[in-house]
Amino acid sequence: MVEGGKLKDPIKIIRRAQKKLTESGCSKFYDFRYEEGKLKIIEKEEAIEQARMMCGYYILQTTAENLEPIEVETHYKGLKFVEEAFRELKDFVEIMPIFHWKDRRVKTHVFLCILAQTIVNKVRGVLKEKGWLDEEKENLLSSFLDSLYPINVGIFEIEDVRLPIVNQLTLEHKELLSFFDMNERIFSD
Repeated sequence: MVEGGKLKDPIKIIRRAQKKLTESGCSKFYDFRYEEGKLKIIEKEEAIEQARMMCGYYILQTTAENLEPIEVETHYKGLKFVEEAFRELKDFVEIMPIFHWKDRRVKTHVFLCILAQTIVNKVRGVLKEKGWLDEEKENLLSSFLDSLYPINVGIFEIEDVRLPIVNQLTLEHKELLSFFDMNERIFSD
């Protein structure tokens, strides 16, 4: 705009240049100078070189003094699996956020989360072992859970008569349950 003559007021030029550098996040790498009607962009070569050298690297900071750097990195990278597991757990098992204040309830909540995640991991392992999990066929853990969701199991009780009730299992249900050495008889006894 300066070169094209559309922007001539020095104060507006300086404000506009500063705003653009700040909004784009480039202010730590570039500066500018406006002299004699010309705007000159100045590269902060040291900052650019430092960023170039750090590109692709990350810095880990810890209070654990007894760990070697490789151990710190290994533990840090392992966190992504824990975080991913808790994300999946919230999605699949629909665990609500924790609002407990008593230690016993917090520990119980965490125990249930870990137990649920253990079950999810076991189910995933069996499905993978049986060759059922396949993204191309859209056979995902979520679709497995969705397909079993309609199964209702309960006990119908009137006076002294107790009768286990299961809705009719489809062929798909029977196939999926067979992966876990379960058959319809388990649901009907």
